[in-house]
Amino acid sequence: MEKNDFAKANTQQAKHRRMWVTAGMTALTVGASIAGPELLDEVQTDLGNNEPRTTVTKDSSPLVKVGNVLFSSRSAAAETINNVVDANGGNHSFKSTQTQVTTNFTGSGTGFSNASGSYDGQSATFTTLTNTSGQDQGAIAFNKQLDMTANWTMKFNLNLTKYNTGGTTGLVTGNPANGAGDLLGLVLAPIAPNKLGTSGGGGGSLGMGEEKKDDGTIVPGIPNAVQWGIDFYQNEGDATNLVNPTDGTGGTLLGSDGKDGTQVAGFRTTDASGKLNTVSGSTGFESFDHSTGGSLMGFSGPGPDSKTDDGWAGPSDPNLEAEMTATYTYSNGVGTLTIKADNGTYSASKQITITDGVNSTMSVGFKASDGTKYSQKGVTIREFDLTLPTADTKVNYIDKEGNAISGQASTTIKSNVNDTLGIVTSGASTHTFTAPAIAGYTYTGTTYGTSKSTTGPLTVSDTDANNIINVQYAKNSKLTTVFVDQNGHVLSTVPSVELGTAGTNYDGQKATAAADYADYTAALATAKSNGYTGVSGVYSDAALTTKLGADLSAATFGNADKTVYVQLTPAPQTATITYNKATGLSTAGSTAQDNAVSASPTSLTGVTNDKYPANTIQVPAGMTATIKDAAGNTLDTDTSKATHLVKNSDGSYTIVGAFSLTSAGALVVPSYTVTYTANAVKMIQQYPDETRSNAGTAYGSYSAAGVVQKSGYVSFVDGTKANQTPAGTFGATDKTYTITYEAVPATAGEVANEPTVTSALAAVNAATTETDYKAALAAYNTAVSDA
Repeated sequence: MEKNDFAKANTQQAKHRRMWVTAGMTALTVGASIAGPELLDEVQTDLGNNEPRTTVTKDSSPLVKVGNVLFSSRSAAAETINNVVDANGGNHSFKSTQTQVTTNFTGSGTGFSNASGSYDGQSATFTTLTNTSGQDQGAIAFNKQLDMTANWTMKFNLNLTKYNTGGTTGLVTGNPANGAGDLLGLVLAPIAPNKLGTSGGGGGSLGMGEEKKDDGTIVPGIPNAVQWGIDFYQNEGDATNLVNPTDGTGGTLLGSDGKDGTQVAGFRTTDASGKLNTVSGSTGFESFDHSTGGSLMGFSGPGPDSKTDDGWAGPSDPNLEAEMTATYTYSNGVGTLTIKADNGTYSASKQITITDGVNSTMSVGFKASDGTKYSQKGVTIREFDLTLPTADTKVNYIDKEGNAISGQASTTIKSNVNDTLGIVTSGASTHTFTAPAIAGYTYTGTTYGTSKSTTGPLTVSDTDANNIINVQYAKNSKLTTVFVDQNGHVLSTVPSVELGTAGTNYDGQKATAAADYADYTAALATAKSNGYTGVSGVYSDAALTTKLGADLSAATFGNADKTVYVQLTPAPQTATITYNKATGLSTAGSTAQDNAVSASPTSLTGVTNDKYPANTIQVPAGMTATIKDAAGNTLDTDTSKATHLVKNSDGSYTIVGAFSLTSAGALVVPSYTVTYTANAVKMIQQYPDETRSNAGTAYGSYSAAGVVQKSGYVSFVDGTKANQTPAGTFGATDKTYTITYEAVPATAGEVANEPTVTSALAAVNAATTETDYKAALAAYNTAVSDA
């Protein structure tokens, strides 16, 4: 049958003929998102009756309608998630028109392609599912799985190149039959929409059943799938009223064209393992051929130019088209799928038992499959009116430890399955929300799903238990920094700083992130001007037993106010010591003084607020050291004073004090002066019955002093005959001279001139020491007596 034969056979004409616009074929991106929940919140001119661009919230703000799109009268800012009841505004119905196919449907498989054209005066997409190469399959499916407990309606065109056609006669041998392929139809399958064209076996497996290839490999089928369509080739297990076309026979006289055979329309299913269920007889299948395709199925069109054609007249110009309507209803656990030909008498229904978790959500789309017999087949999706499957998402409001925040109960959001829900802090878009403000807490992040992924958004599952959003908060708190010196003493010169006073810093946040961190850096600057060079460590306790780290970046805010201790590194400090020497000393005194100074420190070195190091200020014997600070204050041994002296057993001194600083950051005592003075001493004349003295100074000189003379006696100074004490130089102590007396010789009388007497008297007078004098005097007295 040539093209004009097809025209004659089509007694049922299409209500509206297309105005063809041929365009290049373009592939629809697998996984493209649908219009509706994923569209931006903006008015578009050609949306059809898409779902509203808002959410239902607890404050029930009114909705206004602009064109066919519902908008919230609220501002475009993101809702806080705890106020959201329904992410889709309570309306989960959706209508996709023929102008939105590339947006709302996903194509897959080697045979799939899209081409732009026009149908009934509107732009439309003409989808090819099997092409002109054979051994391929393709699918196009709504890009979200559907809730099979909700009703939907699909209007579409089945597009063919030709019916099954017998082979033509030949001069010698006949030509082979012109089979149209294997299958074109509507499929319901519990798999992802973008997997429909690549799942299930090809050819006689009708694109959904298990296929065993010639090499023994097994292509798994799609479990629990339901398909309505046109089967073009009779395989084992198919309907018996499906008759394959036959080849033509040869010979000029006896040759003839082959028989066209039939094709059948009906339902097929797979079992739980994906195997194609076989058909018994022809019940449920209606066959048609060239002459009945128009009246039964409503096909119209010129048909192919030649029986051997395997492609359409153009990418958007099918040879045959049939307008169809698929209606799905659900009641009491059973779904009913009804297929009707809009311009034909065909009508068929299939009841489907819906089991939760098995086929309660399914992808809905179209699929075609060819083997060795093939032709271009496809669909034009004109309208899809449905209710999207929904699920509940639980939103928890928790602290860092995962505990529910008191007074902030969990909330639940209803949304479409496969919607994405997420928390944002800025840049709100559809199905993104903000975290609610909770007094005393700061939002820190969100986890999604049972895996608690920190990467959002959540893709809503049809299983409520998998839909969890945990909105995490940290307790707001304050952190006080107390500055201590190297000995752990709190510094009065560097005031403590309270960070987080604005109430925006929270548990786990670094102290350096505080909005008022500049107050801390200012305090450090004060410390550096008060004898400290920086921070040596930060501690969690006043005893400085637990070090957090080297600086404040190691400290974090807690779940309650807390204090950390910042230990500062002291700067080096030096107090100088100068010596004022006494003058007018003897050589011995000068030497003693010089030796004392050289053995004493000229400075005290240490660090801010540390004690003075061990020191010894030497004091020469016979001298006194007066030690004054830079202010002229004389140090003494009063231990109640911050700076005082300790007098050591050898007469030396130790300066006790610390490198304290003034409020201006200078040493309170930057220097000391040691002044030596000679002690007061005396030159003493010690008489037998009295003491006489003359004042002097250690290491100074004294003059000769007369000795008191007694009548009848001779005076001796330290055992030497003298009538005065000599001049001399003091040592470190008093100079004492002992004065003694001896009697002068008695008159010898008449024997005075005796030689022995005069000789003895001369010896007395010649004696210079008291010992000699006494011996001579005794000898004299003996001589006088003996004479």
